[in-house]
Amino acid sequence: MRLLNLLIGCDALKNILIITIIFIIISLNGFVNASELTSATFNRVVDGDTIEITLDNKRETVRLLLVDTPETKHPKLKAQPLGKEATEFTKKFFTKKDIKIEYDKQQRDKYKRLLAYVYVDDKMLNRALIEAGFARVYGIKPNTKYLKQFKSIEEQMRIKGVGIWRINWYRDWETDRKSTRLNSSH
Repeated sequence: MRLLNLLIGCDALKNILIITIIFIIISLNGFVNASELTSATFNRVVDGDTIEITLDNKRETVRLLLVDTPETKHPKLKAQPLGKEATEFTKKFFTKKDIKIEYDKQQRDKYKRLLAYVYVDDKMLNRALIEAGFARVYGIKPNTKYLKQFKSIEEQMRIKGVGIWRINWYRDWETDRKSTRLNSSH
């Protein structure tokens, strides 16, 4: 105990201890508390970023939060490059029917779909799509819990040219969408 008091009395060690505690708190902030997860049953994949589940004995459509995969079933757009591959990736992700979902600030979108992060075991589908290069980060406030983390992963995939980021068309399309969003008044 004397040794501990002596060590704590040292300013440099106090600073190291404080920095270590702060780092641990910041690191743990990204982990999901199990009580924040809701159990559900996976039914089917609609497309790369949309699935159907059963929750509380009711069929629900879930739109994955913070990700946007290339379109395959959009009523106004043709199928986009790597859209089928993104959908296949999502299908293969579901190795079992028992899943967990995590909500952010808003539970439903204007189409009445659930908005969620989706887990099989401890692996999050939303993150896996970005890591595989099959999705871009698409953040809509107020649902931004993992936005910084996902943006960082997306930038790594963009630099490496993984998945959608190896296609010039997608890079150009993304740039056009950003400039349109930034310049629009709504």
